[in-house]
Amino acid sequence: MRLKFDGFFKTKTNSPCSVIPKIHTGSIQANQGGCFDESSIKVTLPHVTLNDKKLSELIEKEHTYTFKL
Repeated sequence: MRLKFDGFFKTKTNSPCSVIPKIHTGSIQANQGGCFDESSIKVTLPHVTLNDKKLSELIEKEHTYTFKL
């Protein structure tokens, strides 16, 4: 018995509808403030985002913490 798998193992790499995840390594930003502003440290944890801008902003917001000194 012979089975045909025509196109079964082929993947479309140039598909415009593909969702490509992006890996953000995280960051630490220090804000010294000034005479009237409070000093703070903003920490963004490593996370994965997608091509969708609204969803990416939501994921980044959930993975960002601000510590006021």
